[in-house]
Amino acid sequence: MALGTTFVDHGTSITAFIPELWADEILDALEKKLVLAKLVNTDFSEMVKSKGDLIRIPTITNLSANPKTARAAVTVQAPTESVQTITVDKHYEVSFLVEDLAEIQTAINLRSIYTKRAGYAIAHQVDTHLRQLAESSFDIIDAQTVAGNTSFLSEADILLAKTLMDENFAPPEDRHIVVAPQQYNKLLEITRFTQADALGAGYENEIRRGLLGTLHGFKVWMSQQMAATGTTTTDTCNTLVFQRDAMALVMQLAPRTQANYIPEYLGYLVTVDIVYGYNELRDDWGFVIQNDAVSYSVV
Repeated sequence: MALGTTFVDHGTSITAFIPELWADEILDALEKKLVLAKLVNTDFSEMVKSKGDLIRIPTITNLSANPKTARAAVTVQAPTESVQTITVDKHYEVSFLVEDLAEIQTAINLRSIYTKRAGYAIAHQVDTHLRQLAESSFDIIDAQTVAGNTSFLSEADILLAKTLMDENFAPPEDRHIVVAPQQYNKLLEITRFTQADALGAGYENEIRRGLLGTLHGFKVWMSQQMAATGTTTTDTCNTLVFQRDAMALVMQLAPRTQANYIPEYLGYLVTVDIVYGYNELRDDWGFVIQNDAVSYSVV
């Protein structure tokens, strides 16, 4: 005997009685790995912790040794120095308001989740400014002109950048390479890099911070910030090679979080903000290696 179609079922009659629940585990937003802000010079931040919006940094040139002739005066030198300035004029904020109704009826801590997202947005902005500064200020190495290179990042590219930095008297300490995911995979083909990649237990904390290995005195980091926008070999994919003092980041106000209850809106307003400035210090201590992006396809 057919029962017909008049049932108390999930799709019709009892829909109003079924609560909508969010899963306890919230899928985090996909984050780009941010590395540049922790690799550049930040020593000048203390100078503006109280007041001020401009830092002047003199660049000291080397003096020359001259032969001393008997009964003749010494050679007096008067070098002409240059000054680099860092203007602290960047004030960025990320704000959101969580109304009481959303807070009451949601099974998760919305303020905590979105505060983390706001902090990431601030960090992303700082990292973007530093990347843009490097790409516009550093000299460019066209990887395709390096002997033996097939337009992808190679050991020859890195050795050329190292040679130029050595010739420009860049300190051997605190040298870094920041690569895109595509170019990091090309580095894995270099035997010396994969051998040096076995950093050992002493580097566990560095690995968590994003350090991938060392090569010819450079610490290697990977950042999705450097990734090419396209997926073909005609897209340019930059790699940054620099010494710490090539750029400076001045944070007058480190990222701070403020929360206030707004009665007019019956909710908490949360703001994360930062005050900072940045500039190049030695553009000859940093280089941009321009490669073609590695093409790939997804099926």
